[in-house]
Amino acid sequence: MTQPLPPHVVERLGYIRFLHQEGIGQSRRPHPMSSAAILSFHDAVELFYVLALDYQGVQVQPKTSFDSLWPELAKKVPNLSGRRGMERLNRIRVGHKHHGSIPGPQQIADARTDVDAFLAANTQAVFGVDYDTVTMADVVPQQPVRDKLHAAAAADASGDRIEAMGLLAEAFDELFNPHHHAYVEPSPLRFGESLTSVARRRGGGDTAAVLYWLRGDSKGGGYEDPRGLATQLDATIEFAATAQTALRVMTLGIDFPRYLRFDNLTPLIVGTFGDPLARSYPDGYAPTEEHFSYCQGFVIEVALRMAEVDAYLG
Repeated sequence: MTQPLPPHVVERLGYIRFLHQEGIGQSRRPHPMSSAAILSFHDAVELFYVLALDYQGVQVQPKTSFDSLWPELAKKVPNLSGRRGMERLNRIRVGHKHHGSIPGPQQIADARTDVDAFLAANTQAVFGVDYDTVTMADVVPQQPVRDKLHAAAAADASGDRIEAMGLLAEAFDELFNPHHHAYVEPSPLRFGESLTSVARRRGGGDTAAVLYWLRGDSKGGGYEDPRGLATQLDATIEFAATAQTALRVMTLGIDFPRYLRFDNLTPLIVGTFGDPLARSYPDGYAPTEEHFSYCQGFVIEVALRMAEVDAYLG
């Protein structure tokens, strides 16, 4: 029976996958901004070499070159794969970082394919675990969020990706709207109680109806049509809800477009009186493996950044 990996190895593997996912995200940017992916891919592979050598008990000189790490590891793990791809990645990285050569889109795409295959095959060969099960969820300090991340990973592994994406949406919601108040005081980065945009309210567009009810019917004297005020209130609520979300994300140092992608990929947490975590899925919702990996990494990053803020305030 395979022994579980030590926690520090799991954490370092999770960080390697985090860098790998960062590289994948960078590779989707318009060229030449996508060139930054080469550096992230190279860092992920180099850290994998270092961790694998430590895990196998192999000592190497601090200034050992990137290409020389492979044969050192192969002495302990003869079934390594992907050597040529990693040598190719190193040449592209040297040309980019040290000689100012900007890699082309096809080189970046090939590097991603090579790194994907390298990490998938060799994580199993060296550590005896499936690379797809590796995350940084174990280092997330917020217990309810960590539990939902683990539940999401389990749901995805069982083939229920729709449920997995819903759990990731709940995990993100938990960071700003904690339903387990015992674990931590509400973050100062909440910027108040969560506002709901008009478009997301159940049966949206009901402000005018409320104002009609408050004002009474039109038979009394001094009646004024409340629809103009309702429009203004709806516009104010819409702006405030959007601005609140942007403030929450951007003050953590996270690009707002990255949040927008997460928001577009996950179901809405609409909430009801009886179920505050009720979800709404769009028609034809069919998230992919890449969608799950992106959203999982995003929640983990937000959780860790919030923990960093809590540490400063503490």
